[in-house]
Amino acid sequence: KSEGGRKYPKLRECAERADRYLRELSEGGATTDQEFATALRQVGEILNPGLIAIETKNAKFMSMGWGYITRLAMYDAIERDAFAGVGQAMKQACDSHGDENVQLRVLQCITASMQAPTLLSSRQAVCVLVECILSLYHSKSVTISNTAAATLRQSVCTLFEFACHASDPSSISKNHENPDQEQPQQDEEGGEKTEGDG
Repeated sequence: KSEGGRKYPKLRECAERADRYLRELSEGGATTDQEFATALRQVGEILNPGLIAIETKNAKFMSMGWGYITRLAMYDAIERDAFAGVGQAMKQACDSHGDENVQLRVLQCITASMQAPTLLSSRQAVCVLVECILSLYHSKSVTISNTAAATLRQSVCTLFEFACHASDPSSISKNHENPDQEQPQQDEEGGEKTEGDG
């Protein structure tokens, strides 16, 4: 907070504002994940700390920003219209010269977004997510390419499941019901774990 506040005062201001929103929601009676998610989707500024952190181009703050947005996606707390800014940031992060650790964070965010019923109900959001996966799949980095391949496989399964349960989209993901469920494991170098790994 102190480091971000000195170098990026706008980031600190947005983070503090988001923290106040969360406290107000808690004090206002929101007790379940669904209640929090519904309330957060109505807060237009809730994504700002993450997006501003990404805009700093500082690898540390970019990773934190993607982690923040991923958490919101895991709770299905991103409104479809608000996703446009996230999608644009994802496309920029998928640039071939992007930082590998940041791109891994982006893939984690894509995985979480692909489990969010609100975003899955948006054709535009899904198209952006799939486009970013395919872009990273063609990365020269083996780690990024392998992780993107795993993300693509999981996303295709999720999309088919979503189509089968379109009448009840909230039932598509156990991760949505339990956001603390572990994401696909990665090895120490950030790559996808396979059964043959030692």
